[in-house]
Amino acid sequence: TVAEVTTRQNEDMLRMAGIEEIVVGDRYAGMILGSATRNPGLVRVLDEILTTEIGCAFYTAIIPEELVGQRVADLQDELRRNHKATVISIEDKENNLTVNPTYDKLITKGDRVVLLGNHCPKGWESV
Repeated sequence: TVAEVTTRQNEDMLRMAGIEEIVVGDRYAGMILGSATRNPGLVRVLDEILTTEIGCAFYTAIIPEELVGQRVADLQDELRRNHKATVISIEDKENNLTVNPTYDKLITKGDRVVLLGNHCPKGWESV
């Protein structure tokens, strides 16, 4: 279950109610504002990523069995070449999250990937 709160004060109550994913608006707004002041053009990039009517979107999928044992470099190559997508993060079965994983990291069975692309690759199980 996903819920949004405008301030961090309500986050604990939602967690106690069993909400799994909580979007805290003021936390993200502050981080974006701070980053945008140091990185000109960032707002345009975020608009492109976060506006689903145009361009790219985030997708979460279980990495297919045929890629297990391969490196993130191989996964990234597969996604770029065949799906015009980019690896953002990988999460293993124990819920260990690696954002911007190194190319030599090995894919293990049950790993989930968050990718940025125009669609979730066909044949991949979306989460």
